[in-house]
Amino acid sequence: MNMDFKKTKRLFISIFLSAVSYGMIPLYMIPIKESNFSLDASLLYRFAIGAVCILGYLIYKKENLKISLREFIVFIFLGLFYALSSEFLFMAYDYLTLGIASTIFFTYPIIIAIILAAFFLVKKITIPTIISLFIVFAGVFLY
Repeated sequence: MNMDFKKTKRLFISIFLSAVSYGMIPLYMIPIKESNFSLDASLLYRFAIGAVCILGYLIYKKENLKISLREFIVFIFLGLFYALSSEFLFMAYDYLTLGIASTIFFTYPIIIAIILAAFFLVKKITIPTIISLFIVFAGVFLY
């Protein structure tokens, strides 16, 4: 078997599993909210377990973990924004139904991508991008 095909297949399976588990966050939130477990604590555990798993994988692959100060600052800001995004999503679950909050949460990156492409001409919209947008819209509407 071609090695590239194996890597590509593994990559697609990994992406699929990641997307499915990320999309099922609202289902995980129902028992957490019903048990009155702290949402902040659940985020801490989620990120800590994820960080340990990624670190373990990088060590297993013998990746160089050295980063520059500039990269460190970028990582801090990106991590902060990602954590705030998750925190606000969990807060939205208190005020909106899970379906509406999740639909807004999973739709806004699409809207931002379209706005950036249409008004700021940051990136040309290609056929694969258009197909991807339709797939995402279909997924949101099926959700």
